[in-house]
Amino acid sequence: MDNEINIEQIMAEIRRRVEEKKKNPVYAADLERFEREHKIYSAGDEAASDGEFLENNYDVDQPKPIFSHRPFLGGLIISAKKLLYRLVHDVFDLTIQNQVIFNFYTAKSYQNLLKKIEILEKKIKSIENLPNQQGK
Repeated sequence: MDNEINIEQIMAEIRRRVEEKKKNPVYAADLERFEREHKIYSAGDEAASDGEFLENNYDVDQPKPIFSHRPFLGGLIISAKKLLYRLVHDVFDLTIQNQVIFNFYTAKSYQNLLKKIEILEKKIKSIENLPNQQGK
């Protein structure tokens, strides 16, 4: 009995399924919308992208579009989601407001820290260049 797991085979199957899903226009549209809404960035620009993400998404109370890709039951599903959203939103309104305020100040603090780091990096570079300027 072979108890080994073939990771390469599993990964190939996952990649194949992802490619199939990308061909589905509903999935592709969802993926594009997610990338736009969440501003997906390259790994080389992590600090700026994190800051922009926090700045653009601190307000968790912003209404999100409610949709369904199901052709027949879509209207019913959307209505149920809207009703459920209103019920849940009313129950958690104060908590959500507090979270939005906390997120805002967290994003603001993060941006301020990035600015201070940038200033300190410039100062360090100018100090490092002092011996070169004095030696001339």
